[in-house]
Amino acid sequence: MAVRRLRRTLIIWALIFAGMALLSFFALRQHYPLAFLPWLIGAVLFVTGVEPIYLSLVAVQWGISLITLIPGVSYFIGPDPLSFIFDSGFLEIIVLIGIRFVFIFTSFNQFLFYRLLFGSEKMTGASDDLPYIPEVIPNRSNRFAALSRILGLGGMFIAIAAPSILGGDLADPALSLAIYAGTYAIGFGLGAAFSPTERRSVALSGVGFGSLAILMALIISRVI
Repeated sequence: MAVRRLRRTLIIWALIFAGMALLSFFALRQHYPLAFLPWLIGAVLFVTGVEPIYLSLVAVQWGISLITLIPGVSYFIGPDPLSFIFDSGFLEIIVLIGIRFVFIFTSFNQFLFYRLLFGSEKMTGASDDLPYIPEVIPNRSNRFAALSRILGLGGMFIAIAAPSILGGDLADPALSLAIYAGTYAIGFGLGAAFSPTERRSVALSGVGFGSLAILMALIISRVI
């Protein structure tokens, strides 16, 4: 029953992400052609796999999307697509921030619940009186930890190389890709770190590299 509920939950998030992808594509494609990409990739992942760690990615994606509400940053990676539905007044911005915090809180709490499907044998941070739970979903947290580090390092490389190798009109899209890679690195890394894993240090390094990739991309975008 929990696995079926997890699948339904991921499908709901997939529909929301798909809606954000469509809105980003039609509203921003002229000036920000890649703004839809992180939403679309997430929607595809959520439909094609039943993985609790995806819920951690949902929380991080909504959290990182908060930076699109910052005027200087929105000029670089694109404004919040929901701002095209609501007016951009102070009250509307507060509403958009509030919606994101609700989504962040909801999705991360869903992750903390559904990670129990990995089994309780190696679970850390859970209640001491938690009953034994067998592994219901294969625990791929080690793979996600490694993927997190790869994405984080890749995002950093793109952020550093974009201005010098690409330059011109291609630099901004490349820096946006660095932010997207960093976002997924943080999402997968946090999910793996809070799951039963033998590679927690790798997962946390992926979170760190992903955070650096986003920070570097934002700093470099101001320079170029």
